[in-house]
Amino acid sequence: MEFMEALNKIVFKISQVLIQLILIMLYFFEVVFLIGLISFIIIGLNIDNKGSINYANSSLPMNIGIKAPIIIFLIMLMIVTLIMICRFLKKIIKNLKVKQYFIENNAVYIRNILYSFMIFIIINIILNILTSVKKLFNITDIFGLGKPSIINYVIYFVILITIYIIYNIFRYGIKVQNDSDSVI
Repeated sequence: MEFMEALNKIVFKISQVLIQLILIMLYFFEVVFLIGLISFIIIGLNIDNKGSINYANSSLPMNIGIKAPIIIFLIMLMIVTLIMICRFLKKIIKNLKVKQYFIENNAVYIRNILYSFMIFIIINIILNILTSVKKLFNITDIFGLGKPSIINYVIYFVILITIYIIYNIFRYGIKVQNDSDSVI
């Protein structure tokens, strides 16, 4: 049993450090995309008579039209959902570290992770539709396994089911613990 407690401490500590590093990276990406969004809005003030952004005088590699700010904004929303997931994970790990397993907060955090991930998937689908219309596949590679494919969504579905099962286990554990506490 001592081995498992020592392993838990190590895993929780490593998880906390990795999540913190991921959060720093996500905040960095959020700032980078915000700067990109502001840049596209400023460039967007130079719209030609066909209603598309004029890139002739800019250093941008491709003409993706007026959809660029929308795509960047959606990517920023995806990053926000990932930030939320990481923050909820940090809170769960903090509770598990002090051996608060089946408490209401953990179930709420897991439910919020589930909702955040569902929003992430919906935004990803919208992005893939927007980018595939113009054949701009690489813009969302940071969030996927390559070009949009059915395998990405199968993986997302498996992750969603896993989170939902974990949520139900925590809800049931809280119920059992409350029943046990009320008997004593």
